[in-house]
Amino acid sequence: MSTLFFLLRQACRKRLTNLFPFPHMPESLIEALHVVQEGGMEMNRPLPTPPSLWGKVAYNRERCTGCGNCLERCPSGAIEPSADKKKVEIDIAFCCFCGRCVDSCPVSALAMSDEFLCSSLDRREMRLADSGPLRLSGEGDLWSLERKR
Repeated sequence: MSTLFFLLRQACRKRLTNLFPFPHMPESLIEALHVVQEGGMEMNRPLPTPPSLWGKVAYNRERCTGCGNCLERCPSGAIEPSADKKKVEIDIAFCCFCGRCVDSCPVSALAMSDEFLCSSLDRREMRLADSGPLRLSGEGDLWSLERKR
């Protein structure tokens, strides 16, 4: 009886899933994207990210002192010393988005941004050498990218 009650309750609730990028997956995603460009179909946009979301790591190269705390704390080995050995590079493809590097940075050169769509076909685009200046968001405890548009 409790299972039936649970299923009925779930059926009446508002859905939280955003059917991104299309309500029903087409047979060919590439063809569907071409139709979208021509104006024949609309895409579902991603939902706004919640303020507590941990997205892609942001890195301010100017603030970095090269102490290496983030290198030691990274469980996935996504952070490596850069060519000049005084700074670091982050390979987003290996990052597990745990935030240990952010917690270990004494000068706040690393932060978790709200950017979560970070896949790429080009492997070189997955290497992060500098995100630019960082600013403290309205919450007071999260960092976000300061973007110029």
